[in-house]
Amino acid sequence: MLQGRQTIWCFQSHTPFTTSFSEQLGQLRRLFTSQTYANISINLPHLVDAHTAIYEPVNGPGLLCDALFSNDPRILDFEAVFSRLCDFLGHLHALQIEDLPVAIAELRPPWTSVNAAQLASLAEARHRLPLAATPKLVSWAADAKVVCGENDRLIHGHASTAAVSCLARGETLAMLDWLEFGVGNPLVDFSHLLSEVVEAVAGNFVKLDFATRLAKVLISTEPVDQLRNLAARAIINHQNLRAWMTGEGAELGPYLVAAESALADLMEEIAA
Repeated sequence: MLQGRQTIWCFQSHTPFTTSFSEQLGQLRRLFTSQTYANISINLPHLVDAHTAIYEPVNGPGLLCDALFSNDPRILDFEAVFSRLCDFLGHLHALQIEDLPVAIAELRPPWTSVNAAQLASLAEARHRLPLAATPKLVSWAADAKVVCGENDRLIHGHASTAAVSCLARGETLAMLDWLEFGVGNPLVDFSHLLSEVVEAVAGNFVKLDFATRLAKVLISTEPVDQLRNLAARAIINHQNLRAWMTGEGAELGPYLVAAESALADLMEEIAA
């Protein structure tokens, strides 16, 4: 929704927001002692009703994904932007949540797990994917196990480039979404960003050397194998969703093969 030069993002959820989720969102709002971390604005949603979340206006409609998948890596300083995102996530993951009056729950289920019929439809779409052509990608995704435990922290849950408002050549950033936040493993947040860097290579939007520089920002201090596996799972899930929405199947084979190759090449470049 556009309002003058500003954009108001509105999300309609098939799954109703619960009272406990609303309370947890209020706790999250109070938990942030500042509205800005690492020069990134925090744009938390307001729940208008049981199915509608509306965000504060941002100056313009641009999202980071628009820039990453634009075929023009010169559009902004991506390394600086990704570095700021990592700093932001580091601040988020370091927040103390143990003493909150209302406990922050585990991650809210994604909107794709609404009901049995939808899950069955997604499973049918997954069967159409030519995953036999990408055995490494499938193997990595199968090993994408996030161990829950003492290292669990508050995480965004869907730290995608589509959840980052990006304006003025990356000088102004705001973190949107927040509808899947909760307590979990911080690797989940970094893996979403890594998977999209890989998909940008697979789609010929960026070159491997450029993607390697971004990947090094994301995984410089993280377990490489775990992030690779989580990124593989995110890629397959994303293409599963694409097949479900478009009816595609075998047509996605070349893209999946390219994504598997890009992820392997990125890991090799980083290890070199």
